[in-house]
Amino acid sequence: MRWKIETKDRVGMVLDVLKVFSDEKLSIDVMEVKSKQIFLKFKCPNPEIIREKLLAEKDILNIEEIPLLPVEKKEKQLVEILETVSDGILAIDQYGKITRINSMAEEILNLKGKEVIGKDVGDILNKNVPMLTTLRTGEDYDNKEMSLIINGRRVHYITSGRAIKGDKNQVLGVVATMKDMGKVREMVYSITQPKAITFEHIIHHSSVIGEVIQLARLAALSHSTVLIQGESGTGKELFARAIHWTGPRKDKPFVPINCAALPDTLLESELFGYQGGSFTDAKKEGKQGLFEFANGGTVFLDEIGELPVHLQVKLLRVLQEGKIRRIGSNEETPVDVRIIAATNRDLKEMVSKNQFRKDLFYRLNVIPIYIPPLRERVEDVILLAQYFLDKYNIATGKKIKGFTPETLEIFKNYHWPGNVRELENVVERAVILTPENSLIKPHVLYIEKENNLKTSIEIDENKSLKAQLDMLEKKILVEVLKKYKTTRKIGKVLGLSHTGVQKKLKKHNLETEVYENGN
Repeated sequence: MRWKIETKDRVGMVLDVLKVFSDEKLSIDVMEVKSKQIFLKFKCPNPEIIREKLLAEKDILNIEEIPLLPVEKKEKQLVEILETVSDGILAIDQYGKITRINSMAEEILNLKGKEVIGKDVGDILNKNVPMLTTLRTGEDYDNKEMSLIINGRRVHYITSGRAIKGDKNQVLGVVATMKDMGKVREMVYSITQPKAITFEHIIHHSSVIGEVIQLARLAALSHSTVLIQGESGTGKELFARAIHWTGPRKDKPFVPINCAALPDTLLESELFGYQGGSFTDAKKEGKQGLFEFANGGTVFLDEIGELPVHLQVKLLRVLQEGKIRRIGSNEETPVDVRIIAATNRDLKEMVSKNQFRKDLFYRLNVIPIYIPPLRERVEDVILLAQYFLDKYNIATGKKIKGFTPETLEIFKNYHWPGNVRELENVVERAVILTPENSLIKPHVLYIEKENNLKTSIEIDENKSLKAQLDMLEKKILVEVLKKYKTTRKIGKVLGLSHTGVQKKLKKHNLETEVYENGN
């Protein structure tokens, strides 16, 4: 039973009310007194008798039954606020005893609030938690990374804390907020995530790229590992991003890393993280690796062929068991990531030379995707050139009108050893070097002539057409042989089968110049 008693403002009103309850041998659970108001919480089998006796007292004006006392209403509002916020909240008193914990903190810390209220925070969490340091020093802290074992489960969170101080600056307690590391990763990614790349962003006319996109779309719908192969500059990362953004993990992080860009030791710590103090200059609290950061999302391992052998073993463990182990730690952390790998190297050849683990290759090669070089999809060159022209017109603020017919002819016949990346660089440079409102001319392209497979034709009036065609054919083969040493690659360039290339080379006595196994 809860009552609000309205009274006149005089001395002794509270004593008069207490005397009524005392005479009836009733106890009051809670009393709250304000000006001209007395709030009571009590138990009584016959409350109407008490009401009549109170109203008979001098200066008691009215008695109203209420659902909550003011202090209870404030407590309820505080609890609702604590349960509404997305952070976990934990409070301790001046003795280090837990006084309050919201449901989010219970979830993050793997605790049950009813079981820990009143208990020492050092016993429940850890003797070294920063809350206890603040309790001793009065100094606040921000964004401390914590990794603890609580009730048999690893909990990983970021926490900040504030000291509660009295009038004389004495520390009366500490309040800490916390976020689960998984939520922190999602928040960081939602702020910093790059623009979504889909298959619609892949510019093409050629049917060969259309077929690759169709295959990649199907691969995107699964969680399986993808191995993308192709020469440098063909757009392997573009495909990897499109697979991620089209798949079921699109709302989780996409984390790219170039396996050739970092020294071995740094690459290992970036991928797998490290335990605090595991090596010189290591952070005291340790650091999570990219596999942990990307949990639930996708890790893109570019130039996977450059991954050192000892890290190939650790990557194999991620693929087989879904677990990682930080440097300097004996504990395994489960991770759920999709791996998309890319390479411009022949991994099968590397396996045969013991440069790449066979078991890892087969784990990566679940869904193989091959992106053909630009020279094998000539119909895409002009479309891509126009796309890059528009891009760099916007970037530079210029208005270059287009390309001369001679420039377009060069684009169509050039070999493009650097593929799409080289084409983009050529167009960017040409836009910068071309005057406003003009067409791009050949002299600003700066394309190396030796990279062009076209060769000059000398007419010999004393020889038949067939003989001169044979001479031209041999000249082309010689030029190709300067760049490529395998029948497989020569066949791709000239549009011939492996057998066809061998016959042509034999015809012109050039077969000793290549490796006939085609590797």
